Amino acid sequence: MARTVIPVDTITSTINGAVSFLDSNGSPAPVDGVPVWTNAGDPIVTMEVSADGMSVVLTPTGVPQLGVASISVSADADLGDGVESIIASGELEFVAGRAVSGSLTFTVA
Repeated sequence: MARTVIPVDTITSTINGAVSFLDSNGSPAPVDGVPVWTNAGDPIVTMEVSADGMSVVLTPTGVPQLGVASISVSADADLGDGVESIIASGELEFVAGRAVSGSLTFTVA
């Protein structure tokens, strides 16, 4: 599973995603029906899937949060009457951005 690391201070609005399905030679291959997208990770993004199921727009929920969104896309690879599930998956890890200030803490010993 591929993981993409995104510093939260670089997110200005949305993140675009797309899926492609390939045959054993690496050539584009069709699937039957509309692929289904899910996020089994932290609920830190919402998903707006395109009508054809081949792309998605991810929007951070509120203030960008740290965590991992585990995104998967499932489809039917059998173009006939049967069903042969195929799944593509990846993770988006939202991490803290670059330090831009410091903070001191003092305690009485």
